Amino acid sequence: MVAVMVGTLLRTTYGKNADKVERCIEALLMIFVLGAASAPDKRSLWILAAVSILAQVRQIVG
Repeated sequence: MVAVMVGTLLRTTYGKNADKVERCIEALLMIFVLGAASAPDKRSLWILAAVSILAQVRQIVG
């Protein structure tokens, strides 16, 4: 359900580049989940990294 909503939002925001952005976000979320699971005491650093990378992806794409 959430993936469908995110996909729809990306398509309306980024148009033809939505698939590239969606793949980047999927990879980023996987990295975040693995990182947060392996280092629960550094969860805030993983969140900061995720937000930073998403901002960079958004800047590159649009």
